[in-house]
Amino acid sequence: MSDTTGLESVSAETGMPPSVPRWVWGAGIALTVLVLGGAAAVVALDARMNNSGTVRATAERYIQAVADGDAEEANELSGMDSGSGPMLDSDVLAEAEHISNVELRDFRVDFDRGRASGDVEFELQGERFTDRIELLRDDDEQWTVGSGLQYTVMYSSPFGDVLSLEGLDEAIPADGEVRAYAGAYDIVSTSEYLDPVGGSALRVTPELSYFDAWEWFEPNAEYTKEAQRRVTEWYEDCASETTVDALRQCGIEVDDSDVRVSGRAEAEVEMLETPKLWEEHVASGWTEIDDVGDFAVTLRGQDTSGEPFTAEVSGWAAEAEVEIRIDGGELLVEVYPY
Repeated sequence: MSDTTGLESVSAETGMPPSVPRWVWGAGIALTVLVLGGAAAVVALDARMNNSGTVRATAERYIQAVADGDAEEANELSGMDSGSGPMLDSDVLAEAEHISNVELRDFRVDFDRGRASGDVEFELQGERFTDRIELLRDDDEQWTVGSGLQYTVMYSSPFGDVLSLEGLDEAIPADGEVRAYAGAYDIVSTSEYLDPVGGSALRVTPELSYFDAWEWFEPNAEYTKEAQRRVTEWYEDCASETTVDALRQCGIEVDDSDVRVSGRAEAEVEMLETPKLWEEHVASGWTEIDDVGDFAVTLRGQDTSGEPFTAEVSGWAAEAEVEIRIDGGELLVEVYPY
């Protein structure tokens, strides 16, 4: 009796059941390899799309770019460009004092929402700061930095467009906002009338939300000298007016207490001594007339009764506030009598 049982018996020569053709087994093996290979490809693709290490590497490249003063690289990784603000220019960041001893902590990636974030600790001018960095995934599956180590700061200047930075060839527009990377930027004056405060550097950190040029500049001797010269010009122009009403409107008061003068009287004015600014407050952009000066005024015309007259009277600068500003590099004053 044979000890083989049909399909259960195996050919000693081939190792396959004698009733199964060889091509069937070959096809089965190929199908198995194909299926397993496809599964491996899916796993590899998923690992590539949801690789938190790759996302972290993008964040670290950005942080290193800021620390190296490489605004071009940082702008590329954050989707920004130098046209987004003068302080994002590569030359400006390169000239700044850079952040150092940087650490990225608690970095987390949410692939479902396409967001990632972590804490960035860094040192600047001997102090430690902490910021939050966030990355976003775009429609092309690319991760870019959405925030972190880059700040929008409000800026104002009572002096106009006078503040610039090392590496920047123009003034930063006053009374607006600027974007800047973390760092300490050396202040430069574009005006001959203002000097930076000695050793001043604008430190851009998470704690900075506003700065004023008033804090970073001090008027020099030329500022005060030019302001007074402009005030002298103002009163010289005012003294060329030919009616009492016009003189009072521009700031020269006339002593007509002993003359019943009509406002239509003609006036001839000579400035004997120019009014002086109150120098104690001149640096603020607003000050007052301190010394009222002295004017000789000749009045001709009709008095209130209609009779012709000529009178020699005195004049002086009325109380007034004085605005001092710099526009296009030129120092200007405006006198507001009251």
